[in-house]
Amino acid sequence: MHEEVKELKAIIVRLESRAINSFIDTNCRLNDLQFAQICQSLRQAAEYHLLPEPETTYRRNIALQRVTERAGRGAFLCTFDWASSKLTAFSSASKLRSLALIRGGYHSRDQTRGLIISTLTLLRSSNIPVIWALKIPHYESKQVPVTSVMKYLILQVMQLPGTVLTELDAANACTRFYRAVTVEDYWLILASLLASVANLYIVIDVDIAEEFPWMEAASRMFGQLDQRGAKTRLRVILVTNRPVVSAEDRRDHLVIKAPSNNAVTGPRSGTQSRRGAGMNGIRSRASGRRTLRLT
Repeated sequence: MHEEVKELKAIIVRLESRAINSFIDTNCRLNDLQFAQICQSLRQAAEYHLLPEPETTYRRNIALQRVTERAGRGAFLCTFDWASSKLTAFSSASKLRSLALIRGGYHSRDQTRGLIISTLTLLRSSNIPVIWALKIPHYESKQVPVTSVMKYLILQVMQLPGTVLTELDAANACTRFYRAVTVEDYWLILASLLASVANLYIVIDVDIAEEFPWMEAASRMFGQLDQRGAKTRLRVILVTNRPVVSAEDRRDHLVIKAPSNNAVTGPRSGTQSRRGAGMNGIRSRASGRRTLRLT
């Protein structure tokens, strides 16, 4: 009996040894081909057919803004003095995470779009990481589900350098992505990915989606990052031209109201108008008005 027990123990040891040797090393770094395949799979799951590629939305909004400029409606013909000082202070604030809401309306939609596109252009030209979800006017009148917008943002975060490094990172992220059901599930995934990001701006045109308490959800995500002890420096900019039902008087976020087109003064034609603002950022006029600076 004693010999049989010893033999059984020896068999167990051999089996355990074989199992350990057969384990796959998931700490290996992903190569470009693996990562491309993962992104392609996630794009299909993320319902990317509902939203154009981020770069496409950016370029189409730039083209539309240039048409607006040529039409002389004042969208890119101002220096965004109504927002530049506030956004500069918002960007340079000492706290790790900040939230801003840019409010427009039917008569100020050109102003809000112009500000957001100029902000994105400035961030990109300064090599500051930024992801976005933008609305393309006339592209699709139907609003998309909030879950689709969240998937759209998550996929962009996953493609940031340093976010998904190993096979294990990718496996964990993909598992959570495919198992997520509710909007809150996707916010939790976004928070977990952002915990490994050093600095990021998120710009969301909330009119792209169904009605949703974006400010409250973003504030909860900040709390989740705090609980994780994340050092992520995060700036979230929401923009809408719809009436906002959430309370505006809260002190934990910035609200910037855009003026209507006919309330914005400035040159309307010629080279002087093009000096007032441009695609490479928000510049001041010769009068010395404040210039937007983002960090």
